[in-house]
Parts: sequence; structure tokens; C-alpha cells
Amino acid sequence: MNRRFYIIHNPMAGKRRHRVLAETVRELSELGSLVTVQVTHNVGHAIELARDTKDADVIVAAGGDGTVGEVVHGLMTRPQHDRPLFATIPLGTVNVLAVEMGLENKLVALAKTLATGKIRQMTVGVANGRHFMLATGAGVDAAAVRYLTPPLKKVFGQGAYYYAMIRALITEGNTVFEMEVEVDGVWQKFKVSSVIVTNATRFGGPHVVAPDARLDDGMLHVLLGMKHGRWNLMRYGAAYLRGKLFTLPDVRIITALRLRILSPIGKPVQLDGDNVLTLPVEISVAKETLGVICPD
Repeated sequence: MNRRFYIIHNPMAGKRRHRVLAETVRELSELGSLVTVQVTHNVGHAIELARDTKDADVIVAAGGDGTVGEVVHGLMTRPQHDRPLFATIPLGTVNVLAVEMGLENKLVALAKTLATGKIRQMTVGVANGRHFMLATGAGVDAAAVRYLTPPLKKVFGQGAYYYAMIRALITEGNTVFEMEVEVDGVWQKFKVSSVIVTNATRFGGPHVVAPDARLDDGMLHVLLGMKHGRWNLMRYGAAYLRGKLFTLPDVRIITALRLRILSPIGKPVQLDGDNVLTLPVEISVAKETLGVICPD
């Protein structure tokens, strides 16, 4: 049976790559799939579309990490018996999920994966009721989101994130976060300079931060920067860019089903690259998984 696709397209994500979407739709149609494309008009629109759309076997997030996050949340708010499969077409500045799954950008291969790829049940996280597929956290990365603007990302691409991180380091580099992680039924308390909670090996781009993480392992992987201050955050950032963050002796990685970041109250929390919450926040593994179309 040919899959019916409903593609939710963020037109602000990777404007120069709109041809990828058009050609993928054409390839899917030639493979016998029924394809509908809907453009988002504002922040949160993808959530509504994923939640309310009917008569689709697969709902596709065509964009970057933020689009993926919104579509996943919309899908997870639906009853499980009425929840279509999920897939993505990488168009944005960053689409970590596509990199993590090994999803090819070659148009014929991408369309074939969407049409015939296998289905994996993947872990989904939830933070204060908001679902995420890839990562959440508090620290300089969340503070940096406020400095990211569409024009900045359009001109500088991935470089816009580095600029935003430098600004956030100046303004928030000395912030200390109080948090608790439940490990084997016991709550452990920490004071850290940053918290990254990831469902994937990669975070924010192609760089690996949690090599043992798997999208379908049913766990969250929590990276804690144990030392405080701008200098240590700069050290963490340099190690991240080399793919060595997880090797530092003062970066601790804990697997958990549940944790809380308690303070400072009001500091931003990013989910899949967008700031949608503020502290305090409780983060856990969602009770239900999400069916995702993956390459063979």
C-alpha cells in the first residue's frame, strides 16, 4: 500500500534548498505516493498541523531541528491509535535527526527512504508537557537561542550559532544551575554550569556528545558540565567542536528516565533548538514511543 504523505514545510528553513523539497515531492509522486504539502505561517503552526491533520499515513517535517520538534510534539499530543508515522526532509541550517539516522540528501535515495524505509519506534522526551525528539537543556546553548535571528542564520548558516554562543557566553557564562537527577530510584543533586539532555549521540550539529546514546534505547543521556565559569565553558565549547566533549574528566554523563532543573528560576530552556520553556523544568521519557521512517 502506497504511503500518504503530509509534508509540513517551514519556508524559513534553508531557503536555498527549496528545490530539494520540490524534487522529493516529484520523486515520491512517481513512486506512487500521494503527497500534500502545507507551508507553516508562524511559530507553533507546525504543532497544530501535525495534531489536526487527517487522512495521512506519514507526517513529514521539512525543515531543521525546530520544525522537527514542533511536528513531533503535535504528533505526540494525538491518541496513539490515531498517530501517523513521522519522517523528515532536511532543509534547515541544522537537522540533527537526519544526520543521526544517516538520511541521504540525494533526492532519489531520500524519496525511496520515505516511501519504503523501515519503521523504528523511537524514544521521545517530554519537558513540562512539551515533547522533544532530540535534545533539551539549560545553559549557554539555551541562552544563545535568543540571539539567533532568521537573517543571521540566512547569511552565516552554521556560523550564526557560534556568534550567538559567544554573546551568550559573555552574558550568561557565570550562571550556575541547580538540578536533580533520579538514578536507580534515588535523587542526586548537582550544581553545574550547563545541562544537555539528549536522545541522540549528536547535539546541535554533526558533533558527537553522547556516544552511547541511541534514538530507540528508552533512556535520556544527561551531560553535566561540573566546573563553573566562562573559562570552563570556553573549554567545553572547544572540546565540543573537536567532538571530544564527552572525554573531558569534568563532564559527567548520566543515563536517566527523569530529572529536574530547578534554578535559576526564569532562565531559558531550549527544546530541539528553540526556547519554549523557562526554569524550573521537569524532564522525563515519554510513556509512548513514536514510529519514525528510517533508512534501511
